[in-house]
Amino acid sequence: MHGPTRPGTCSHDSIRGRGGKSGPSRTRSKESFRNIEINKRITGSRDARELCALVETSVAEFNHVNVCTAFRKLLQTRCETRCEGMSGVVLPQALRSLEQSALRHLEHFEALHLSSTLHALAKAHYNPSDPLLLETLEGRVEAVAGTFNAQNVANTLWAYAKMGREPSSGVMKGLEGRAEEVATTFHSQNVANTLWAYATMGREPSSGLMRGLEQQAEAEAGTFSAQAVANTLWAYATMGREPSAGVMRGLEGRAGAVAGTCSAQAVANTLWAYATMGRAPGAYVMRGLEGRAEAMAGSFTAQHVATTLWAICVLSTMIAISHSFLHVLGGRLVSLGKARCFNDAELRQLHQFFLSCSMEENLCVDALNGMHDLKEACLSAFAGTATAPSATQQEVSKMLGCMGLSVEDEARCPRSGYSIDMLVHRSALAMGGEKSSRGEAWAVEFDGPLHFLASRAPTGATLLKRRHLQLLGHALVSVPYWEWDACKGAGEREQYLWLKLGECGPARVVNIVTCDR
Repeated sequence: MHGPTRPGTCSHDSIRGRGGKSGPSRTRSKESFRNIEINKRITGSRDARELCALVETSVAEFNHVNVCTAFRKLLQTRCETRCEGMSGVVLPQALRSLEQSALRHLEHFEALHLSSTLHALAKAHYNPSDPLLLETLEGRVEAVAGTFNAQNVANTLWAYAKMGREPSSGVMKGLEGRAEEVATTFHSQNVANTLWAYATMGREPSSGLMRGLEQQAEAEAGTFSAQAVANTLWAYATMGREPSAGVMRGLEGRAGAVAGTCSAQAVANTLWAYATMGRAPGAYVMRGLEGRAEAMAGSFTAQHVATTLWAICVLSTMIAISHSFLHVLGGRLVSLGKARCFNDAELRQLHQFFLSCSMEENLCVDALNGMHDLKEACLSAFAGTATAPSATQQEVSKMLGCMGLSVEDEARCPRSGYSIDMLVHRSALAMGGEKSSRGEAWAVEFDGPLHFLASRAPTGATLLKRRHLQLLGHALVSVPYWEWDACKGAGEREQYLWLKLGECGPARVVNIVTCDR
């Protein structure tokens, strides 16, 4: 049995034909040798102009291998400098011609052709002019998913995630089933790409696939690149789960070894992942990442700076942060300076960093003292976040009210900008329509599933909010969702809430503002 042919080659049978010297076989042989020659011309093209000319003159002769090879090469070169000066019509027309040729030959596309074409489309951020192309590719993927090898699976899943396209249920079932079958052949990059794809698509691998991927991650840990380590840790954190102990040992050891080769994005993503999982890197890893960040701070984008500074807020409660690392990143933040450099999510991250700096002595950075405009923009973005209480949170609020307590839902702390799920008072304190109140109160937070990892350990974001509210003097009461769900009936729920409130005496709260909803 012959495997799928590689782009740039043809299988032995397709070159020779199968029928000796019969007429049809000789025809197939001539066609095959012609296609080999075309493929050599495609791969040997010096620039996009030459390749476009070849497509326009010879596309009618292309077979599926030629189409796949030309697509990949043309998409790789279309944004390069040698494309400059080309007519705005020539390149799109060549790509359209390849799209139509792909549709004509799609029944001959095998696993390698499909995965490499989808990978090329995704990597180039190319949106086909004919929407039928992606639909037809998807149908073919579903039909031959059982022949994919590990890299075909990983590249295809990565491509769907990169394109922001949801695979059909049939494709996902086929790829996941095949991934489980070939999991023991995944190498480190396959593991990283697959986990990254699942996390980016908001999915989790099946339990069988996850076991296979973790087995390979542990076995291949010593071969992970810095980017693969970062992407893998990022994927775990994004999926809200922690690696197994063996995988974590392997990845952490590798992270320390390759820290000196990290890109700015890899540094930021690795620190963000640790912080999101609520766990501190080992000293060896942290020193390596800090040193790398200091060495290349000038290349940190606004996103890298905001992500890294947010991670520092969380990690600083667990381990000591190097002052030089903090000051170098603070200097990079000052050099970026303006609020317009950051999007809303980044401004919210920076607000939490500024808040930590104002309350945590070990995070003081003198260079940040004068950034009043940026700080105001960050507070505005943070406090302007819309709130949407869940149905279960509303149940908790209603029960507190039935207990004779006064409840302010989604009360906004004016100093921090945090929205407190429920600010609970012993009795009504000028609540009727007024925007503020004074008196003793509990800050009650209903913590749903998104506040925790799969292990039920709180996420870094949850830990940071709790710390900030406590440093601000709030009597913080956490109501985890599983504890609330375990209460049967109103009587048990009331008893539970009284117990939680009793564990933490009320604090004096001044000028808490109720959010507009």
